[in-house]
Amino acid sequence: MESRDRIARIVEDFAEQNDLGPMFIRDAMKFIAPLCLHISSLRALEGRPIVLGLNGCQGSGKSTIAALLVELLSACSEYSALAISVDDFYLGSQPRNALATTVHPLLKTRGVPGTHNLRLALDTIDGLTRGSGKVAIPSFNKATDEPRPKADWHQFGAPCDILILEGWCVGISPQVPSALELPINSLEALEDPQATWRTWVNGELTRYQRLFDVIDCLVLLKAPSFSCVVAWRLEQEERLSASLGEEADRSGIMGAKQVDRFVQHYQRLTEHALATLEENADVVFKLNTSRQIVGSIIKMGGQ
Repeated sequence: MESRDRIARIVEDFAEQNDLGPMFIRDAMKFIAPLCLHISSLRALEGRPIVLGLNGCQGSGKSTIAALLVELLSACSEYSALAISVDDFYLGSQPRNALATTVHPLLKTRGVPGTHNLRLALDTIDGLTRGSGKVAIPSFNKATDEPRPKADWHQFGAPCDILILEGWCVGISPQVPSALELPINSLEALEDPQATWRTWVNGELTRYQRLFDVIDCLVLLKAPSFSCVVAWRLEQEERLSASLGEEADRSGIMGAKQVDRFVQHYQRLTEHALATLEENADVVFKLNTSRQIVGSIIKMGGQ
């Protein structure tokens, strides 16, 4: 890795470009830069492309941290790096509507296991880590709630030395059946009283373990509680809207009431992750309500 001064310049430039404050720079230098050293050391030790899993609830800063990791690794190590999101493998509205008709109406809404194109995710990761030549990276447009056309997908030259897979459900294991019996919010109580939806989703999560099995190192951004998620997610929607041009399609962007209902789809597994995932994660960054990192646990390298 490069000198601390060079890393600091990269972090400061990244913060300025993304309108991030001094606390982000502090956290990046104290926690994220050392993580890059661990990751590059793991890549050297394995002698092959590796996959870093990055889990965090909605709005926790996963995409921002993943982007910074890519920038630091690309600039300060000999390895190529790329971040992809589980979100970019969401099914479009048509296949989700089909699931809503054949399985349960709640599957019309994207997010939970079973609403991703799992085969495409596995094939993309395999191509990036084991293939050669250009690999197309799928992309999902949350403003329209539809996948972007294949012609607009980014191309990346494989193999990728360090691939970061980020997402709210990355690394989560299924719940035991008894945990599904009682609803945990009004959405489940009113719209899934027989536990049909949550049982099906839990079964789909079992299939997702094939995806999570490719992860060599799992990093958890641990929120203080699920109560942060509504506010954080609403901030995401507002930033997304602000980033679009005046004539852009905003049909998929949610307001406060929509966000409140939307995050209830994620609550069960998010709370399950907050309760259980720390045990299995290789690196844990504990966040406060302002998304600042207030503590870390690093188990990599026998620590």
